[in-house]
Amino acid sequence: MTYGRERDRRRTITRHAVPPKASLVSPSNLAALRIALERQGPPGTLLVADLWLGAWQGQSLARQFAAQLGLPEPDAVQPLAAPNLRPGATPDYSDTVARVVDAETSGDRLVTAALDNALRLIEAADAEREPAVFVIILPAVDSPGWEREDLLLARFLAEAARDGPHRLVLASFGGGQAPPGWELTPLPARPLPPPPPRPPELLARIPGPISPADAATLAPDARPDEGMLLRGGALLVEPAARQGATPAGAHRAIAAASDGWLRAYALLRHGPTANDVPFLCAEAAQRFAEGGYGIARRLLEAARSAASGVVTPAAVELQLQGMRIALMDFEAAAAAADPDPRLPTALRGVLLQCKAWGLVMTGEAEQAEPRFSAAIELLKSEVPERQFLYLLNIAALNRLRLGRIDDALALECAIEQSLAGLERPDWHLVYINCLNLSRLYRRLGDVERAAAYVDTAFAGTLGLRSVSDLVYRNVCRAQIDCQAARREEAFLGWLRAALHWAAGEVPEALAPRVARAILGAPSAPAPERLAEAVAAALLRQLGAAAKAAGIDEWQEGGEPGRPPVFTGAPDLPPGAIAAGASGWGVLASSAPLAPACRGPEFDRLGAALGGYIGRCAPEAAGAPTYGIDTRGGTELPRTAAELLESGCRYEASSFVFDGRRLTLTDPERRRLRLSRRVRLGDGLDRIARTPHGFEARFKRYRPPYPLDTAALRLLDRIDGGSTVAEVAIDGADLGEQALALLDALEAAAVIKVELG
Repeated sequence: MTYGRERDRRRTITRHAVPPKASLVSPSNLAALRIALERQGPPGTLLVADLWLGAWQGQSLARQFAAQLGLPEPDAVQPLAAPNLRPGATPDYSDTVARVVDAETSGDRLVTAALDNALRLIEAADAEREPAVFVIILPAVDSPGWEREDLLLARFLAEAARDGPHRLVLASFGGGQAPPGWELTPLPARPLPPPPPRPPELLARIPGPISPADAATLAPDARPDEGMLLRGGALLVEPAARQGATPAGAHRAIAAASDGWLRAYALLRHGPTANDVPFLCAEAAQRFAEGGYGIARRLLEAARSAASGVVTPAAVELQLQGMRIALMDFEAAAAAADPDPRLPTALRGVLLQCKAWGLVMTGEAEQAEPRFSAAIELLKSEVPERQFLYLLNIAALNRLRLGRIDDALALECAIEQSLAGLERPDWHLVYINCLNLSRLYRRLGDVERAAAYVDTAFAGTLGLRSVSDLVYRNVCRAQIDCQAARREEAFLGWLRAALHWAAGEVPEALAPRVARAILGAPSAPAPERLAEAVAAALLRQLGAAAKAAGIDEWQEGGEPGRPPVFTGAPDLPPGAIAAGASGWGVLASSAPLAPACRGPEFDRLGAALGGYIGRCAPEAAGAPTYGIDTRGGTELPRTAAELLESGCRYEASSFVFDGRRLTLTDPERRRLRLSRRVRLGDGLDRIARTPHGFEARFKRYRPPYPLDTAALRLLDRIDGGSTVAEVAIDGADLGEQALALLDALEAAAVIKVELG
């Protein structure tokens, strides 16, 4: 039985609080590029990504490098929402908003995806016989420039090259757009004459490396020597061949012969017609799901310009507004024009709501109020109840911003009553409504109700919580406990928040609303500055809370030398010390691991946390690594029993809690493991029948999990008080297959296994 090991330790790319470094070469052509690279050392595994004409697929850099390393394409980062341009269609975005809520509260998915892509690429490059040279051809000055996801990936690759054998080189052909704020070291490049022959004109107008399929379709007579043939068979065209005027009809010919992203690109360059609008909107939705937010915006703006009539341009604008709000680009949402009075009632109402949403979030509550009132009047009998409740929630926030706190509270209480009457709970709406009610009661000084609503808000994420959820819940409770003069509890809330955040794989991907709550600021800095800003703010909050509570064990600074690394408990080898005190618990390991981030403030926070742990639990002092067990997306250990459970799960060698020590023998560990109680997971919504069988459906975040016959039989054995031994009994012997299935179901959040 692989007990508690949720994932293997991956290679770590440590991010530093200094500008990224890379080499910059300005060759005259691809042959000169290759010579310049060879002069710097062995050529190694050459991987080239081409952004000269801009990116026209989401995560373009990751796609190009992955293809050359034989890796799958990157995963989508957002839900795919199909646009509805049918005249008179009632826009129902309830499910889309719910998915967007999950996307926001799970953290900045673009940052997480970029780091995951960088790790995949570096791990694949590590498996090659020679170190890799990652080359990025910079976007041309007249191109759309860098997309955010590509800039993030380039930064992470630069960080990997800083500490590893691989190299990152930026190539500028005739003045490319270098990433801002980087430290670039020029490499000499000997000029060479332009190499003949010139590739076929259609190939020269396609962005990025040209796949064998596209080359065969658009230029079947093209020769490999008309560019650079990359690993995987794609053809890299000379950037010089892409300069100059485009021949008439070239992009029209590409659009006619292609589909998907390439057709969308060619239509934009040629000029779309009204007939192209549905296709462009569908492609924009696909780009948005891929993480290509800037590309999606360009496609939708072109579609809106090409659309005819009154309704279709407005429907495209609604898709744009939904994207802006999902990305929290509230300035752009507020700047949109008011909808045409001739529009169908529902479409006009939703567009008014979107503009009002942007206005309230940019401090223009007075301008937002009449638009909210009009939207409520227009939509009250036009849209499904769930969608209408989302409108009322944001309208209530506007009333709060206007100082009408009683009106806001009345509206949120009405929403709460409506939610209670729904046939099936809407966990996303409950989350938003309860957070709003908590905020209102806190403003009114009713801290007990404020705390209760925070707990209810996060109950829907229990067993599924992201790092941002774990941090945010503790921050919210700490702020309420501070207001209630529960000073020690406030300190412990900030402590748990800091431990969760410091142990996260991607601290700089903290959800924006959580970062704003910690920083006490209306906006959060960019990811490359976020870790330092949040670390400094957490140090301030912890220092103030410790002083108010009279907690002498908290001191800024720690042991001399490198600060300890905080990580997830699954990353630790067996043999750690499970240590803690009332309100917190960690696993102290002697195994050194690489940190996620390095920077003055991040290191100060790590040193302070390590020092506090050591002063409270001397047995754990000076450990190079501390693991945090979220206990299946619930909360880190806060009691002796919870710490014992975590220690058993991750094979701790000994336990210490509030000065009390415990060491278990192997037979005692096995008895404890088998005596744990098994119940359905807290995040499980229901078991549903489908045309293909049964599946587990969850309250938040997770997609449905298919349940086979063995899983269903095992679930039937759970009666609420069953032990692992009772559930896993197969005949007279303990079934190893059943134990493995229990592990799988627990990892999938279908069940919860814990000490009784």
